[in-house]
Amino acid sequence: MRFVTKERLVEQRWLSKDEAKSIRQFEADEADPSQEETVTRLLKEAHDKGWWLECDCNEERRRYPLVSPVLRDKALYWRMITGPGRLAHSEKCCFHQREVRRKHAANWSKARRKPPEGFFSVLKPTGGTEAKKSVGGGASVKSTSGGQLPAIAKMLHSLLEKAGLNRWYYDRPERNISSEYAALRQVGSCVKVAPGVLLRDVFFTYAPDWPKNIVFKRMREKMKDWPDGHRPQGFVCYFCHEVDQSGATVRVKGEEIHIPCAGTVKYPVINGNQVSGPYLFFGVLAETSKKSGLEIQRAYAQPIADFNHFLAIDSEFERKAFNTLQFTLKRLSTEYGEYTWWLEKPLFEMGPDDEPCLPDFLVKARHRENHQEMTFVVEVMGFDRPSYLAGKEITHPRMEKFGPLIEMQGKNFTEENPSGDGRKVTEYILHYMSVNGS
Repeated sequence: MRFVTKERLVEQRWLSKDEAKSIRQFEADEADPSQEETVTRLLKEAHDKGWWLECDCNEERRRYPLVSPVLRDKALYWRMITGPGRLAHSEKCCFHQREVRRKHAANWSKARRKPPEGFFSVLKPTGGTEAKKSVGGGASVKSTSGGQLPAIAKMLHSLLEKAGLNRWYYDRPERNISSEYAALRQVGSCVKVAPGVLLRDVFFTYAPDWPKNIVFKRMREKMKDWPDGHRPQGFVCYFCHEVDQSGATVRVKGEEIHIPCAGTVKYPVINGNQVSGPYLFFGVLAETSKKSGLEIQRAYAQPIADFNHFLAIDSEFERKAFNTLQFTLKRLSTEYGEYTWWLEKPLFEMGPDDEPCLPDFLVKARHRENHQEMTFVVEVMGFDRPSYLAGKEITHPRMEKFGPLIEMQGKNFTEENPSGDGRKVTEYILHYMSVNGS
């Protein structure tokens, strides 16, 4: 590293090895008092003399990334100089990683995935109509813990949570697609879309009714008595394997039924790739205009565990983790039958609003007699990227307040080892129970 002038980047002096090390340790939050003192001196020197710092993390034709000393609120700190014509810092650079940590700390400073409040409605009670999607349609939602979700996705998650479909019990009757739909419809009997309008009356889950116009007839009938000040809207929820920007393709008894969406279909993506199905295709049905009539205005394709479990997942790794954690619960129930064991997929953030976290899974136990409860947090680690790990550095300590945290590495799910780190989770909990269980 060396100091250079702002104009024409003329060399002023090289930093010693100890000075460069002090900066790296400081940016990594690992500096000792002596190194902190060195960095303070270097910052003041650069600021007073109007110098920039050339970083040696990257090089291209004798060009290097740049860092500037910045004074804010009477405190000096380093800031990367970016933009057109500037060489980027490497992902492993101490300055880059500091900035990544700062951004993640800001992202996780307040809860963003909260349960929706009020009526079960997505469309605003206005006289305006929904905008048609542009050519190309479709939209993606980054599948990362704590990421912002569209309103329709939050509504679906609220419905799944109320129906208990984000939980799996080892000692309960086996679930199937009929029982999953029945659980959703049962919740619809308790949830209002508008005053006097229950969700069950405008909730459609049988795809073959779509081409027969039964959905539209029922919706039209209900719209006649819709309360003033509230936008008439219904909801469709269909299990499917294929979703694209135009809608969903549902297969029922060998028949393919296309469910079109006039607006935007959103779905989770990881690294630019759509998370694979199966999905729950959840859309809001409303009138666009008198001419076009009732259409699905917006839709969300939520990846789920499988045909018999409408348990929302965020990645293929989580789908595999759910499969193997079922065997974990079987073993735990056998060894510690005095407890009721269940697996839970949190859909909304946990913890205080200023320190939210969203674990991938919770393994929970309740003693059948004294009702003592225990929670184990399971995180399915998908990447080694610094930006991904930086977020986990913030949220994992928060998760550990709810119980011991166990990591499953996504890369360990292979054809030769389909259970991945399932055995590790099982053995950890068994050991914990042998020491702490009653």
